[in-house]
Amino acid sequence: MENQNLMLYKLIILYMLDRIDEYTLTNSQITSFILDRGYTNLFNIHESLSELIDKNFISVTTIRSTQHYQITNQGEEALLYFENRISNNIKR
Repeated sequence: MENQNLMLYKLIILYMLDRIDEYTLTNSQITSFILDRGYTNLFNIHESLSELIDKNFISVTTIRSTQHYQITNQGEEALLYFENRISNNIKR
């Protein structure tokens, strides 16, 4: 079950990054969005981000000591395949 939850958190992050097109989101923005809705805890968010970076689904750039995340082409492909696993309530 925990693996499925981590997959959902990763999909949420990919979905968020996909919706902002040419822009990036900071670690703080991603974390705040997910924590404010009570989807998971900080540890799972950071684990999900780390795994997404390791798999080359997202890229990270540091600008003025702040990490900025952007979805990669590989991340977009993965999201297309698994997006149906994100509920409509979460997507809204």
